Amino acid sequence: MVIRQEQGNYHQVNLIMNTSLLNFIKEAVDVDTTSYYYFKDKYAIDLLSYTLEAGEVSIHQLKKSHWGFLLQKDVLQKVTSRLPNQRLSREQLRYFWAADSRHYTLSVGQWGKHSKHRNDDWYQTSRPGVNLVLQLNFGHEHNTCYYQLVQPKKHTRPFSYLGHPIAEKGHTLAWTRMDIDLDTGEVLIEEVQNDWLRTVREVLTSVKQGEEHWRLHRMNTDKEKFLRYYHEEIRWHERVWDEAILSAAVWFIKRELGISRIYFHTFETGNIMKQLTYSQPPRSLYTKLPRRFGFQKTDEAPKFLQQDKYLKRTFRKHKNLTWFYLNLENCG
Repeated sequence: MVIRQEQGNYHQVNLIMNTSLLNFIKEAVDVDTTSYYYFKDKYAIDLLSYTLEAGEVSIHQLKKSHWGFLLQKDVLQKVTSRLPNQRLSREQLRYFWAADSRHYTLSVGQWGKHSKHRNDDWYQTSRPGVNLVLQLNFGHEHNTCYYQLVQPKKHTRPFSYLGHPIAEKGHTLAWTRMDIDLDTGEVLIEEVQNDWLRTVREVLTSVKQGEEHWRLHRMNTDKEKFLRYYHEEIRWHERVWDEAILSAAVWFIKRELGISRIYFHTFETGNIMKQLTYSQPPRSLYTKLPRRFGFQKTDEAPKFLQQDKYLKRTFRKHKNLTWFYLNLENCG
């Protein structure tokens, strides 16, 4: 379902993404428990599939386009090496599937508080209001391994932070927060994050050093089983989690919301807009990750941020703000 085509059913009271607008979107998209499969570098195939919606294109043309860099990925070289006429179609991309893929599910939640002013940095939203949260949750392969080897104690989630926007059901690998404006047709990706892998790594370090990590008291496991869980399951997700959640976000924005103009915070601007002083995120998530997807830097802020009265002082004070920007308007 394309949300923007249904916008006439919702009369937006103001530009801030409030709870009513969020609930409207959640009811319209209905992606909870949607299956989402991913393999390494699948985002390259997904991005090209948006480009090729209108038909097929020659490899020569693709190489000269904005998306030419994607052809360097092994997954696309496997596809293009089989083309008899050096022309690529969306159907040919659709039928490619890597053997080493994993199953996830998607769910939607919310984060933030709808108010006229934001008085602290707890919610880390750029403007007052709420964010939609897209959650990437582990699939059945992981969960089977998790319950067999980690054996979490009843009513515990040893690798999760319950104060973060994780799914109510299932186990959340990662999530992204986004601010959505249906009037301007823009989405700002506020955050990409995971707790699960980082926490497993913390326990792993303690186990290897022969130390007793407090989280082990939430599990009925031993050193051997925990190491098996890490090596047999977690190492695979460590390789792909960041690109998997961003790929899911782009799919959600393009396919479900029907929005093609996507912004992503740069490291410096994100810290300013979200008032982050001490708990700053990993720099690579706000530098290398968006570039891998073809986002380009711009000093033009999303229109809905420019229109927000609360942020006018921020824009006056900081003159060198930049964002990453991805435009999929010409991709079908």
